Amino acid sequence: MSGGGEAWAVGRTGLAFGESGSWTVDDGYRPVASGTYALGWGRDGGLLLISGTSTDPVVSGGSADLDCGWW
Repeated sequence: MSGGGEAWAVGRTGLAFGESGSWTVDDGYRPVASGTYALGWGRDGGLLLISGTSTDPVVSGGSADLDCGWW
C-alpha cells in the first residue's frame, strides 16, 4: 500500500491556484502527521522537505518550493 500528500501555497487572497509539490510514500506512511518533515520560511517563500523512515521511505517527491506570491 502506498500513500501520498500535496502541499499548496495560499496567497493573500486566501486561494491556492496550484499545487506546490507532492510526495509518495511506502506503506501509507504519514510523514507530516509523524513529524518527519521540515519547513523553512523566509521573506520570499519557503521550502518544505518531507522525509520518510528506513522502513517507510519517500519514493517520489519530497520537497516543495512554497511561494505565496502577491495575488
